[in-house]
Amino acid sequence: MIGLTQDELHRLALFNLHTLVHPALKVQQMRLAPPDSADLAKGVGFFHFIETGHGLEASCLLLAPIWDTLRSLVHGELRVVVPNPASCMFCGADDLMTLAMMTGLARSTKAESGASGLSDLAFTVCADGRVMQC
Repeated sequence: MIGLTQDELHRLALFNLHTLVHPALKVQQMRLAPPDSADLAKGVGFFHFIETGHGLEASCLLLAPIWDTLRSLVHGELRVVVPNPASCMFCGADDLMTLAMMTGLARSTKAESGASGLSDLAFTVCADGRVMQC
């Protein structure tokens, strides 16, 4: 035995996961181009999604420091959905249309993921970084 408590092992695992994921972390926004244009930059922005480059997007649910830095991108409580291991989408609870769009896409993504599907439920990220089902 290495002499660490369960809490210490948990903190060490989270630290190692954060060390792996954080440097590669990218935040993108789902955007819809205006009619008769292919320029997404001029379009409407909806929910955001995380890319890690490691297929570990769903693991971001466990990393409170990540959510602390992303809160400023949304209005209202932070809502997150992880339909498969390589998908992590988020938006603010105050934007009901975007929340509905995000959860609808999560349902489709989970269904298309087969055995690797995780959840199409939206979760709230609490101020202390804990994730709770809405």
